Formats: sequence, C-alpha cells, structure tokens
Amino acid sequence: MFNVDFYKQTGRLLMELSRYKDSAKVLEKGVNSSEENIEAWYLLAYAHYSSGEYGAARDCVKVLDQLFQKKELKDSEIEEATAELSEKLKEFEDKKENMMDQEEDEYEDEEGNKMEEAMSDK
Repeated sequence: MFNVDFYKQTGRLLMELSRYKDSAKVLEKGVNSSEENIEAWYLLAYAHYSSGEYGAARDCVKVLDQLFQKKELKDSEIEEATAELSEKLKEFEDKKENMMDQEEDEYEDEEGNKMEEAMSDK
C-alpha cells in the first residue's frame, strides 16, 4: 500500500490528463489510507465533480465540512476551494430541480391537452 501523497500526486496527474474517473478511483484509495487528509478529500470531490458524479462530489464535501470542524485540520486554502465547489454543486442541483419542474409542467400540460382532446371527441 502506498502513502496518501502517492495517491494525491497520481490523482492530480490523471486530472491533468482529464481522466477524472480514473483519478477518483486512485484518490478513493488515498482517502482510505488517510481518512483525515483534507487535500485528498478535496481532490476526490473535484474529480467526482469534473466527471459529472455530483452526488459523490457532494458526499466528499460533507466529509470535508466535518473535517474542517476539527480545529487541528484547518487549511484556509482548501476550505475556500471547498466552499466554491459546494456552491457550484448547489447551482447544479438548483438547475436540475428547475429542469425537473419544467419537464413535469410540460408533461402535465401534455396530459391535460390529451384529456381535453379526448373529451371533445365524444
């Protein structure tokens, strides 16, 4: 088993090559080898976000929030970057919710129009 620094460096390299899913696999091993390494958790969150795995990214951000609450694990640079990533995830979730609402409204309208047409045919 390698140390967490190996996993972080390998994860970064894979991200530079836009291989985000591979990066996430490597970084998963990193956070498993050092569960309180905030940099590894942030990189994992970013890899998931970049590969479109928003739920997994959100889970990593939750872990980071818990780690930041511990006084000995402060890192203002990563904390700031995590806040930015969290905001991007929130924006995505809001857009997704709005799209689902619009699709639901369109579906309800289509069903309503079909019902009206069926009723007028009688």
